[in-house]
Amino acid sequence: MVTDSQKNIYILAPVGQTLLNIDGNPKTNYGDSSSKTDYALSSFSCDGTYRWSKIIGGGIEDIDGIEVDSQDNVYVSGTFKSCSSPYYARIDSDVILNAYTSAGCKTLFIAKYDTNGNLLWFKQPQALVTQAVATGQTLSRGLVMDDLGNSYWLCYLPTGTYADGAFVNNMSGTNLFILKYDANGNFLNATYFDAQLTSTFGLNLKFYRNPYNGSFYISSNKDASATAVVGGQTITHPAFIACFNELGQFQWKKESTGTTAGAIKFYNLQFDPSNNIYVSGRNCCGADSFLGVSVPSPYASSFILKTDSTADNLLWSTYYNENGAYSYGAIALNGNEVGLAGYCFGPTFTWGSQTIFASNANEGTEVMLARFNKDTGACLGLHKIPGNVNYDDYGTALTVDASGDYILGGGFGGQLTINGNTLSNAGSQTDFFLAKFATSVCSPLSNEEFNLNEIKVYPNPVKDKLHWQGETGWTNYEMYSVLGQKVAEGKIEAGQNQINISSLTKGIYMLKCSDSQGNSKEFKIVKE
Repeated sequence: MVTDSQKNIYILAPVGQTLLNIDGNPKTNYGDSSSKTDYALSSFSCDGTYRWSKIIGGGIEDIDGIEVDSQDNVYVSGTFKSCSSPYYARIDSDVILNAYTSAGCKTLFIAKYDTNGNLLWFKQPQALVTQAVATGQTLSRGLVMDDLGNSYWLCYLPTGTYADGAFVNNMSGTNLFILKYDANGNFLNATYFDAQLTSTFGLNLKFYRNPYNGSFYISSNKDASATAVVGGQTITHPAFIACFNELGQFQWKKESTGTTAGAIKFYNLQFDPSNNIYVSGRNCCGADSFLGVSVPSPYASSFILKTDSTADNLLWSTYYNENGAYSYGAIALNGNEVGLAGYCFGPTFTWGSQTIFASNANEGTEVMLARFNKDTGACLGLHKIPGNVNYDDYGTALTVDASGDYILGGGFGGQLTINGNTLSNAGSQTDFFLAKFATSVCSPLSNEEFNLNEIKVYPNPVKDKLHWQGETGWTNYEMYSVLGQKVAEGKIEAGQNQINISSLTKGIYMLKCSDSQGNSKEFKIVKE
């Protein structure tokens, strides 16, 4: 789930066949009679109004990446698992791959849509190969982006030719590569990613990029027998996180210390401007420990920990003392807070100093947003979304919009009550939902527009990312306090149209942008 500069929301969710609709808008499921599950790429406005949706389907598919760029375009990546009739791989009516056969097909894809749901480009880097090779030896494992709109796409690739001959993989076996595309869909390069993962280590792999230093990270855990070698080093425990620099070169790895497969499952990672790393996941029953953090038996609990940029120094950790945790959830950074999407249960659900009534015993679970101080890990609040009894409802995704509001997504089985409105499940399967936790109603972003050389700077006030529109030759920027003290500076690369100022405290600043000739413009910026 991602959100853009205008606070529109884009979500990616699996959907079934029965009564398929997105917020009351009927859709067609393209799945076969056995898999039945497709994926929905959907967009909603700031106030939750349905905008558009695309069903990604065919036989079976693994859709694993969704990103948004600074121009509010949305990207999606994944792997189709069908090459033949009658269940051709497709993205709604935009892309229908009905020319492929079991003798010649492509399964990997990356697509770009504009904010209104118009397809801008669709790429499949493989050459035509047999269905057995396409479905058995290739796999998309994650998508991340940089501020220039470049996509970094992690894929398993066998020996062969890719990107219309621009990349030839001569390595034996199936290996991980980062495929890089620019904003126009042009293939730029492929970088070997030194991680050999088998079985569930490969299937549970998650891919991240630190936007502040460009480093790449992977996390994984095994549920059963599996092997992993990362950067030439054998993984000897059930869970690990590894770091690669911006060139894709291995830097370090950190492993759990136990031997019980499946005790630790990672949700996701987040990064702050100081390159500290925030790790979220589930830990069970005292059977494993990561960076010195364990959950005492008999508890199974969601956890969050903060470590430094090399994961050598644990800064804080927190978990709730309740016996139960799902294998899915998510964290997001929001100014001085860390939010976690998950679930709660029981009459006295407690995390740190915060306690709420979630449910009576054996009445199921409730969707929960938990909030923490990002510097200390102290729990600031627990917020639940009530559902009806005997259903398990839960949060799985979390993001933060341009106003600093939390957007939470997840699944529910019966009904949810949100701000006096009731959502009802439309069929026998779990439905996905979207909810916003905000301090005020939706309103247009307050943009103070500057027409110097037709340049617009927005949003203003700003919480984290400051954007600009207009052709410029800026090469450097500086931020000054009202007392004239320089508080931030940096380079502006060609094509860059945003900077991140989330580390600055609230107040009024002057932004000075300069070009290579010494010409400059200044803008008054209000930091929320």
